[in-house]
Amino acid sequence: MKTKTNVSVDVLNRIHDSASVNYQTAVPIATPNADNIRDIGAVIMDSPNLQNEFLNTLINRIGKVVIKTRLFENPLKPFNKGILEYGETVEEVFVNLCAANQYDAAASENTVWKRVFPDVKSQFHVVNSEIFYKQSVGRRELEKAFLSAEGVYDLVEYIIQKMYVSANYDEFLVMKYIIAKAALDGTTAIYPVTAVTDEASARGLLKAAKLISNNFEILSTEYNTAGVYNSSAKEDQYLIIDNANDANLSVDCLAYMFGPTFAQNDAKKIRVDGFDKLDIPRLKAVLGLEEDPFNSTELAALGNIEGVLLDWAWFQIYYKLFETRFIENPENLYENTWLHAWKVYSRSIFENCVIFASGTNGVASVTLGEVPTVTHGVAGTATIDHEVTIAGLSPKGAERVIWSVTLGDGATGTATITQDGKLTWNDAFTADDTITVTVTSEIDPTKTDSATITVV
Repeated sequence: MKTKTNVSVDVLNRIHDSASVNYQTAVPIATPNADNIRDIGAVIMDSPNLQNEFLNTLINRIGKVVIKTRLFENPLKPFNKGILEYGETVEEVFVNLCAANQYDAAASENTVWKRVFPDVKSQFHVVNSEIFYKQSVGRRELEKAFLSAEGVYDLVEYIIQKMYVSANYDEFLVMKYIIAKAALDGTTAIYPVTAVTDEASARGLLKAAKLISNNFEILSTEYNTAGVYNSSAKEDQYLIIDNANDANLSVDCLAYMFGPTFAQNDAKKIRVDGFDKLDIPRLKAVLGLEEDPFNSTELAALGNIEGVLLDWAWFQIYYKLFETRFIENPENLYENTWLHAWKVYSRSIFENCVIFASGTNGVASVTLGEVPTVTHGVAGTATIDHEVTIAGLSPKGAERVIWSVTLGDGATGTATITQDGKLTWNDAFTADDTITVTVTSEIDPTKTDSATITVV
């Protein structure tokens, strides 16, 4: 393992090797010797041009590579798709299954030339985060770099680590925010499991994950937001769990789910600190929000998440710009350094994702709003409101309801209701006829509410 001194020497010589002829002529080769490094510092500090070239090369080309081993890396980084080279928009295109048709020789005479267009769906992911990080380096900080054999290493940490660690941490927060939104907005499948407290309950989580993992390999509309037919190969599946649950998993458990290769390299299991640990003040600043993104009830519900199984393509994260710039302030003798991190933060509506959650999650109740007054002999329409109350996390389809209308015995009129709650009745009703309106949760038929309208 390299010492700080060796790293400092390595940095200085890498800069020397990639520098201009003028720099190479003026600045000596570095050795692991404090006097040598002080001599290099004296030469560099005596020339503003050499100072600029030193800092420019350090910041833009050398420092990040050298300090990489000490950087905080975003655990969810494997889902980052890299640089978006052209434009600021990613169009994700999905072609759904073709319709199956029964062979009919007679009908084909009329349909053979009929066009059938593919069921093509698309989603656009745009650059939606333009963050920069700023760090100032004064003459004093630069001079300190050459006062000891470890000084250059410390300078690299001072300038680069702070900015790159900030960028990596913020990306991690936003990606956990995307998972949290998916768990709360009623677009993602929620699979119930027992809270993980020991290896036995951890095996229960993995048993559920193995079932869904196997299901992912079969075309299904159940596990993606768009409800298209899609599948996920084993090699594209990742299991995200928190550190506490990971501590309860043995190698045998992991081999049970993904096979011995997975258990050996741990490649497809990603650990996070917790799905409800979102550093709200920092997240607000990164997202540019004035209000907290989650209230206390929602944060408590996010604590129910035991794990997430998803396709690699579910996250749509791209860099549009990731580069450093610096400028000298000659009046006050310091350098300002910027790291610009412009990104696409999004998730696919076509790719598979299932959230495993303990506790109570789903529809708590469905409540009708105020119903209209119906007068005999007068036709009319009215839209009836309703409210779906969620307990815990919100499963896919939690907001969807089914409307129905029934007439009382002997009612003389007719009434219908659409699936957006628009009630229509004709003018044939007489006084005291009844119309009963019912709204029922689509995913939990036990949650229902109804109201009876008596015609006046």
